[in-house]
Amino acid sequence: MIRFILKRLIPGYTRTGDADVRLRYLYVHHVSLIGFGIMLGVIRFVTGIVANSAALVADGVHAWASVVPPSVQFFSPHTRLVGAHETFKTERVRRVVLFSIAFVLIITGVEFGKASLERILTPQPVAANIVAIAVIAAVVCVNLWLSFFAASLGSVLGTQSARTATLNARRDTVITAIVLVGFLLRLFGVQSIIDGVMGLILSGVIIYNGFDIAKESIFSMRGESPDGAFLDAIRSAAQGVPGILGIHSIAVHTYGKKSIVSFDADIDDSMSFTAATSTCDAAESLLEKKLSVRAIIRPRPVSTAAGDVAHLREDVERVTRHMSEVSAVTRVRIEGDAESGVFHCALTLDRSTIPERADEIRTRIEREMLGKHPKLRVVIETADRR
Repeated sequence: MIRFILKRLIPGYTRTGDADVRLRYLYVHHVSLIGFGIMLGVIRFVTGIVANSAALVADGVHAWASVVPPSVQFFSPHTRLVGAHETFKTERVRRVVLFSIAFVLIITGVEFGKASLERILTPQPVAANIVAIAVIAAVVCVNLWLSFFAASLGSVLGTQSARTATLNARRDTVITAIVLVGFLLRLFGVQSIIDGVMGLILSGVIIYNGFDIAKESIFSMRGESPDGAFLDAIRSAAQGVPGILGIHSIAVHTYGKKSIVSFDADIDDSMSFTAATSTCDAAESLLEKKLSVRAIIRPRPVSTAAGDVAHLREDVERVTRHMSEVSAVTRVRIEGDAESGVFHCALTLDRSTIPERADEIRTRIEREMLGKHPKLRVVIETADRR
């Protein structure tokens, strides 16, 4: 069923490496979370009012709270990236909105906590009838399906926010299922303080979500690590520009429907400042054309002179000589002093090399190099595999 929906909503949904297809995945991911979250929240809230259940009312508010992050991302004013000043100006507006919502959620959670505590001290009857139970059961089923749907989209997007949304959908399913168990117990005549207890727990969850949203508003400008496929695409495109020896320190900042990619580009120190700037401009234009992302590239002059790097290359090749997976050591350069600067190189690995083995090779080279050059900072990258 999920595949049928993706086929209808996302033309060419199997081409997950295409930037336009990934953007459609992002739209569907946001819209589904927002739409279902609002709808299921209304159903829970209204059913809780009718049934006089503090837990179910709090569950509805919690459902609306989970809609806040995707809503702010989807309706963010960052639909257009017109410059760094405008980008950070609108980001400040977004953070103020998030802070305001977080404050309201925390206050709401505290008030629900007080009401739930009163329910525990003085239990009140809850209308646990078949209709209410059927409605809650339907909400659980829809939430369960939504968690699988979000997981399917998140596996393609591969971002931290997508993984978090999947976990939130599963958590919502478990919470509503517990509320359903409480209604079933009351249907069979078990009258207890479970409604007040569940309301108190959900109040804590609402307060936690408020603090979580506030934290997101504080740290949203730091950027999150890109997924592997996107990282490879950025690296391949940028390093294909003549004059760029390598890139590192990649960060992705998402603003609504747009993203800014920032990274350092290694440029030969013999290149003039004007030529280095032109090279970075060409790479930024290429990334915007090929990947539909705006790039901010910081040039970093590095030395590739034979006298500076020859002995360091020999040290690396001596370590990799008996490693059958390594076919070549390339893009050898050094940033700063040859003994206390930053040494960069790339390894060409066999295609069959597993990630764990690649990490082991990098770790061993770094350890050996630091043993001989303790003041040197070593950065080992993996080049395109043959």
